[in-house]
Amino acid sequence: MELAPGLWRLVLPLPRHFLRAVNLYLLRDADGYVLIDCGLPIAEAWHALMEQLGALGVPASGIHTIIATHGHPDHCGLAARLREHCEAQVWLHARDWEFVQQRFLGAESYRGIWRAWLEQHGMPGAEAEEAAAGPGLIGRAIGLGTPDRLLEGGEDVAVGPYRLRILWTPGHTPGHVCLYEPTRHFLLSGDHILPQVNPNVSLDPETGTNPLPGYLDSLRELAAMEIGLALPGHGEPFADLAARARESLEHQLNRRRQLLALLGPEPQTAYTLASQVWADSKPNNWDAFSGHLRRNALGTLTAHLEALVAEGVIAREDGPPVGYARRW
Repeated sequence: MELAPGLWRLVLPLPRHFLRAVNLYLLRDADGYVLIDCGLPIAEAWHALMEQLGALGVPASGIHTIIATHGHPDHCGLAARLREHCEAQVWLHARDWEFVQQRFLGAESYRGIWRAWLEQHGMPGAEAEEAAAGPGLIGRAIGLGTPDRLLEGGEDVAVGPYRLRILWTPGHTPGHVCLYEPTRHFLLSGDHILPQVNPNVSLDPETGTNPLPGYLDSLRELAAMEIGLALPGHGEPFADLAARARESLEHQLNRRRQLLALLGPEPQTAYTLASQVWADSKPNNWDAFSGHLRRNALGTLTAHLEALVAEGVIAREDGPPVGYARRW
């Protein structure tokens, strides 16, 4: 789909994922093409990419730069193969390069760190063992060598008629970036803002600094910007990004209010709180959550809880396990 002169949206499959597909964006300049994100490292995605490029009359060898919005495999997984195929440069934020290396090197040690962290926040030992061993934690090995350029945020990149400003928008990953075109007022939003769902924003063993405050700040900043069209990593392009950013912000603030309503003078773990927060959720509730979803739930709530601790609103007891209680 051509969205604007020299700007196309490509759609690659995400098998066995509820989002079903990932969006790539192709931009033309005098030297060839820039690709924003590049899909999972699987044959099905590679064939779909080659087919769509062929339909546009674009030779894969014409791609000279791949800019990954973040380090998840569905957004940078084919970067290594493309770099070998067409000698493209790969750009990724420096914080996400650290994230990628941590996630894919020393898998067994990494799982052990996660198992201990889950138990620390109240998950029973046998369940923590299963959750750390289950799918979705390590993910697909993307085989990416050191990126050719490590981004910091704030860079301006000229691509044909477009001037893309790299915005560091941590939250979903430590080094997530969006790309803003200030003249034509569109935003390539990656997974930072999606049209139908909210990204997972977690504090866990791999994030270090709590991503939630920065994520909320970036939502406020984006809501104040002049953005007429959002081009997300999943789902259809959508207008009125400001309204969607405010909606996502309110979702997070509602979660905060919900936690404060559940907390009392007796310490509770993130695991106990999660079982209450998602007790009646639809379409699946806490009892039906897989280990992957329970991991995400603990990470999400821990980010909120630690933010409240930092603000002095609640108290943290180190345990073990770690507990949280209201200050009265």
